[in-house]
Amino acid sequence: MKVRKIVMLATLIAVISGGELSAQAKTRMLSKITHVKVTKHRVTGYTTKYAHLKLTGLKHHEKASAKANKHGKFVIKVKKNNLKKLNFKIKATKKGYKTLTYKYKTVKKTTSNKVKSSKQLGKEHMTVENINNTVSSNITTSSNVSTPTKPSGYMKTKAELIKEKHNQLTEAKRAYYMIKNDSQKDIESYNSLMHQIDEALVEVNQAIKAQSTSTSSNSEELQKAVNDAQSKYDALTSGNTYKEIINRQKIIQKKLSAAEDKISSIADELHMLEPEKPFEGAYMN
Repeated sequence: MKVRKIVMLATLIAVISGGELSAQAKTRMLSKITHVKVTKHRVTGYTTKYAHLKLTGLKHHEKASAKANKHGKFVIKVKKNNLKKLNFKIKATKKGYKTLTYKYKTVKKTTSNKVKSSKQLGKEHMTVENINNTVSSNITTSSNVSTPTKPSGYMKTKAELIKEKHNQLTEAKRAYYMIKNDSQKDIESYNSLMHQIDEALVEVNQAIKAQSTSTSSNSEELQKAVNDAQSKYDALTSGNTYKEIINRQKIIQKKLSAAEDKISSIADELHMLEPEKPFEGAYMN
């Protein structure tokens, strides 16, 4: 009887350990928390749609949380804390995804970096202030020339930059969805494998439960059911096929993450030029 209990305990530990490995393999990455705006009693931003957001590091024992909408936008409100004067964290969670944390730190205002040269900013990262102060005298015209030319040192107008950023954003989104479409078969294979692993793990747990609660004398049959379920689970989570599918998924996720970062970066730059327009980085999933 003692030997049987030891065997059952060892099997249970192996299953639990296997379940943890399965959960890790299935975990996907949440979209980075971007375009965060903080006011005295509110913080907004974007991440994966329907993710759960929670603020940590608040004072006065206050708790605050929210859920992202179908576009990935979230709004978290507080009553007792002044978020502008507080260092806090935004914790994002979603079933099947790895937990993501965003750190917000208060920054002291300085005057040394208020003005930057156009070389520092670059043509792609000019601030709205520099755009509005474009010197028209840089563009020379001549009565003998019908079409004005753009001399060296010409700074793009705000309208030109907005158009350029819209084109870049469209192209970045096209590239993102191209990666996703090209990888569709591999993604489906990965999801199918994870589903099979989940089902096999349920069978293992059910077999162990049936064995541990049984009062009948058919202990050998119950042990065989546990062994069969465990063998099925082990076969799914080992071998070359499992490794190849997991490795391909990691590569796909890395490509998609890089594409998402590019979209978010361009969307941030565009929102600087058009702060009154909706943020166009809510593209994930």
